[in-house]
Amino acid sequence: MLRYSISSLLVVILFSSLTDTALAVTVDGLYVAEITTQSQTALQRTRDAQKGLTQVIRRLSGRGDFAGNPVIAAAIRRPDNYYSEYSYSGIETLLQDDEEIVPSQVIRISFEPNLVSKLLRDAGLPVWGSNRPNVLLWIALGDGHRRELLSETGADEFNIELKQQAQLRGLPVYYPLWDLEDTASLSLAEIWGSFLDRIDRASSRYQPDTILTARVQQESSGLWSANWNVNLEGRWRMNEVDIGTKRQLAISMIAQISEEFSRRYAVDSSQKHLLMTIEGINNVESYARASHYLESLSPIVEVNVVSVEDDLVRYRLSTEGRLDQLVGVIELDERMTLLDLDEKMSRLWYRWLH
Repeated sequence: MLRYSISSLLVVILFSSLTDTALAVTVDGLYVAEITTQSQTALQRTRDAQKGLTQVIRRLSGRGDFAGNPVIAAAIRRPDNYYSEYSYSGIETLLQDDEEIVPSQVIRISFEPNLVSKLLRDAGLPVWGSNRPNVLLWIALGDGHRRELLSETGADEFNIELKQQAQLRGLPVYYPLWDLEDTASLSLAEIWGSFLDRIDRASSRYQPDTILTARVQQESSGLWSANWNVNLEGRWRMNEVDIGTKRQLAISMIAQISEEFSRRYAVDSSQKHLLMTIEGINNVESYARASHYLESLSPIVEVNVVSVEDDLVRYRLSTEGRLDQLVGVIELDERMTLLDLDEKMSRLWYRWLH
């Protein structure tokens, strides 16, 4: 199970609204899959591991279009080559008619990060690291009879499915608190009508990386549709989805957002070399933190120190993916401020903040 939770995010958000610090979430458990299973036989375990590996590949690449990839197909046929351990636990589930609670079980499978990352690169798929942008949700839902604002505690089927799909994709999502400050600054009608300037202003207290606002409604035909807007890097983008059920609608929305983030932040296997200068490193502790931070970034393969002079440290980095992807990943953390970028010369200059 992914080790971030919506409730823990809200606690951090409350703190960040007081300290004026933006959020980017480090998502744990990206290489762990949980599958509801029928038995503990070896054959069933292989089938469950196939589902689990598919789930992990989708989460790590941010993509859903790899079914025809021959490298991925071969790996999914032999999933035991990619996981290190598994365990079972019992749960209680409802039958489809929601009338009877029955015992069931879940297999938890831990896949090897290095093996899965290599698999993705061999298959030509990008790898999306654990440092991921959070998404603030402002969603109004109508069923033809009434309209409501969705919140963290809402039990609507769309709400539940949206959060489940986000967790499967490793996408940190959260709702506003809907306290007095929120209700005074934004109304249901404004969300329903996509008053984007008002939504943008109401979101500022949460310092979100991304804002998603949506009008979800049931059409007279009985089908469900959504008009939704996503604010990425200060720009709003409009989307429309017309589909059969609430569940399908939630799956489609989360898939589209995940794939957009993959294009921005997931890195391919093409290696490059660049020089990075970081100023403001004035003691051994900050030097160690900065070096460890660079080593932790998914686009960076190798870190070498070129020189140390006063409060300046110069690094030679081997990286994967595009330069703008590395810049974007660093921007999410807000541990460094970009001072200069020379893309032609592959040089970056930052100021260390933490």
